[in-house]
Amino acid sequence: MRKLNLLFVAILLLSVFQSEAQSQKKKITLDEIWHQYKFYPKTVRGINSLQNGNEFAIIKNGSLVVYDYKSGDSVGVLLDKSKLVPEGDDKPINLSSYKISKDGKKFIIPTQTESIYRHSRKSVFYIYDTETQKLEKLLENGKQRLATFNPAGDKVAFVLDNNLFIKDLTTGEVKQITKDGEKNK
Repeated sequence: MRKLNLLFVAILLLSVFQSEAQSQKKKITLDEIWHQYKFYPKTVRGINSLQNGNEFAIIKNGSLVVYDYKSGDSVGVLLDKSKLVPEGDDKPINLSSYKISKDGKKFIIPTQTESIYRHSRKSVFYIYDTETQKLEKLLENGKQRLATFNPAGDKVAFVLDNNLFIKDLTTGEVKQITKDGEKNK
């Protein structure tokens, strides 16, 4: 049934494009499709819905600013860039993306990101705790991958040297879960 619906939508779209192209008597070029992206849908990037469902956050000037969906107005700052200065440094880390814990009290912030493959990368991750207002590196040495919170928000799982680790944010203890990680496997 789903395949039939997808086929119907595809045929409908093709007929719309064909009738539009015929009415304008202009040929569509590959350059328009793949280089100019003329037929791509418009999207909104960079907004993340918050738990309450009424607000969203956008990174603006290095801070995380909260907006109301209904009014579109700014209602506050969730994470100010002045709080993102590592100990012993004088300038804040670059906030270009983040993950937020389920309770909204902790953030994982990747920095110094480098690509490995097309969709994979490794970064130096920082954890910001809104309750203690502390910014700490996830690990002091090396870059990690795929850092994410557990549901309770008190631990972070991540990959280092193709092995899985878990850091307890309360105690600071890092526990290695796997020891057989190999590159490209």
